[in-house]
Amino acid sequence: HNLAVLYAQTGHVNEGMLAMERAKIFGPPASIIFANSALMYFEGGWVEEALRDAKRGVELSPPKPTDEGAEPLKTAGYIHSRLALAMLQAADGHPENALPYYREMLEVEPAHGAASPNACFAQKLMDIGPKELLEQRQKWHKAHGWKGKYWPHKNDKTPDRQLRVGYVSGDFKAHSAAMIFAGPSL
Repeated sequence: HNLAVLYAQTGHVNEGMLAMERAKIFGPPASIIFANSALMYFEGGWVEEALRDAKRGVELSPPKPTDEGAEPLKTAGYIHSRLALAMLQAADGHPENALPYYREMLEVEPAHGAASPNACFAQKLMDIGPKELLEQRQKWHKAHGWKGKYWPHKNDKTPDRQLRVGYVSGDFKAHSAAMIFAGPSL
């Protein structure tokens, strides 16, 4: 399993998928293996296989960590399996199927770095009204909003001043927003 992940992270997705198949055959069935397998299949363009493995990962995931008798260390398998399935459902054009998984994750970990913004994004792909959109965004703000002290801006308001503009984003990897800023070299 670890070798498969290493292959995938170094750009050798096909070798990663082969190693992952071996992990699924020879290792004990585990939600994390099927979740990672799903993500690799999706990266390789095998959408049906990706969805199949993501669903299997959720089936194999441990009980909800807030349920009685659940082990705290099992939270990662619970969260990761749902994250994989939710991301794949949304990418496959079914955000309405993704949203319940994001919400399950947020019940366990309200400030999850991927589930929280992705739940907001999935809603934008659905026919949801402003009330539901605001509700999800308020949950995001409660978990991620600035909690420190606000300081007044000390901007120079002179009209002839030099203006500096910056842009910071997590989307500068393989995302359409990155292509806007990268120029013709891509």
